[in-house]
Amino acid sequence: MPSMSSFEFRECISIMKSTGKKAKTLRELRDLIAIISGESLYHHTYQYHSKRQILEYNNDFAHWAGESLEERVLSEYFSNIDPFLYRNIDELRKALLKDIDDNLQRFPEPRKTIPDKEI
Repeated sequence: MPSMSSFEFRECISIMKSTGKKAKTLRELRDLIAIISGESLYHHTYQYHSKRQILEYNNDFAHWAGESLEERVLSEYFSNIDPFLYRNIDELRKALLKDIDDNLQRFPEPRKTIPDKEI
């Protein structure tokens, strides 16, 4: 019987399919997070952890809030959400929605994105 050598993954490639959905405001983002697939939510929150780089933002929502809305405080709230602390994607979804709802309660008229910077 031939001996088997160990197998090691050296690279990971993600194949993405755009949903065509975009948000220009925090309210629109909230509506989308409430209905997007678990796979889409997973992509937007977990992908940064597989890059093995130290980045200013650790998920797409934090990046969008910081760069497109120029809402640094909201960006920090999103960055502080650790997706690995949740048992499933729906718990993560609820945490994101709670942060958005809290922000909308404090600031009922949030900014729109910089043109062409929708998420």
